Amino acid sequence: MHINHHTVIELKKLGHPMPNIRRALMKLTGTRTTDIAPAAGVSKESIQKYIEGRRQKVEIQEVIANHFRVPVGELFSDVNNLAKPL
Repeated sequence: MHINHHTVIELKKLGHPMPNIRRALMKLTGTRTTDIAPAAGVSKESIQKYIEGRRQKVEIQEVIANHFRVPVGELFSDVNNLAKPL
């Protein structure tokens, strides 16, 4: 399990909201929306909306989750029904 995946699980156990966890991952890894946008084929503003949980296209979520090496269902469990139980 990648350290980012472990971090997401622990922060979820502590009750942190998923948008905050995704923002924390961005900061902890030094990732900017401009780092992910080209691989996703969308604007940096769109990536920000996915991080905030305001967009739900699974293909883009997968690009973001893969960037952080976290399963998409774990990273976007608040906006999808893809999450695995803890």
